[in-house]
Order: sequence, then C-alpha cells, then structure tokens
Amino acid sequence: MAKLTKRVVTAAKVTDKRHVVWDTELKGFGLLVLPSGVKSYVYDYRNGYGRKRRVTIGKHGEWTCEQARKKAEEHRDSLRQGNDPLGAQQAKRKALTVNQLLDLYLESPQFARKAETTKAINKGRIERHLRPLLGKTYVGELTRRAILKAHDDIRDGKTAVTKKGTRPRGRVRVT
Repeated sequence: MAKLTKRVVTAAKVTDKRHVVWDTELKGFGLLVLPSGVKSYVYDYRNGYGRKRRVTIGKHGEWTCEQARKKAEEHRDSLRQGNDPLGAQQAKRKALTVNQLLDLYLESPQFARKAETTKAINKGRIERHLRPLLGKTYVGELTRRAILKAHDDIRDGKTAVTKKGTRPRGRVRVT
C-alpha cells in the first residue's frame, strides 16, 4: 500500500470481487475497484454514533486523485466539527420540496373545511403562481429573498396567462 497517485490508480487490478486500495497518508481515503472495471474514490469514517459510513466521492476520470483527496480532507474536517457528510446527503434527499408541502396542504383537514369558492381560488393561486416559481425549492432552503422575488414576479406578471378550455366556454385569466 502507498499513497494514492495516478500511477497507483491506473495500476490497480480489476478482479472478480470488489476491493479497496487504501491510501497510506489519509486515513479512510481509498479507491474502490469494482469487477466491472469502474474505479471510484471513497472515504470511510465513523459518525458520531460510532456507525461506520462510506461516502463515494466520485469516479476516477471525472475526479483526479488530488481532487478526491481534497474532498476527503473536507469530509474529515467536517467530521471534526461534528457533522456527518453522508447524513447530510441523506437528509437532503428526504427533505420536502415546496411542491410536496403544497400537496400536503391541499390534502389537509384545514383546507377541506374551507368553502368551495375559496378552495378553487387557493388551488388556482397554488397551481399557477407558487408551483412554477417555488415548487422545486427545498423547504429548508427557502429564504425570505426567494419569497420576495416570487412575490415581485407575480406582481410584475411573469406568471400571467390566459388559458382556454377549462370548461365549456370557459377561460382562465391569471394576472
């Protein structure tokens, strides 16, 4: 075993089982070699609860050995500050988007208790203004600035549309 360099990575043999070539300088940093021939940089660590975790940094070719080493050092520094790099990625995947939050609101008992005309108006505002402007944003990343920008965009008519065919002789004018 030696320090992971370009020469060591290209010389890593592909076998019928997956294996890791570990770096001698940075503990937990290694090269995962798969039977398919794919080589990826990984970083192994234990989180605050003592659970063993492995973060895949990236594939060899897309990442150089030095770039992957710097990323592994960032993960190590993050761990020293009490963070969990893989836990943060998993939490982000599980985080709600504004679209999902709006769906929960439309299914809620509070929304069901509203008058039919109020429901129709609220659904129109949600579908034609909020979803196009903020729908893909994660709720945790929603800032006051983003909300004010969406408000300004609605006011300036960026979501304005005239749509025919909602019902016989019907038309929707969003202003």
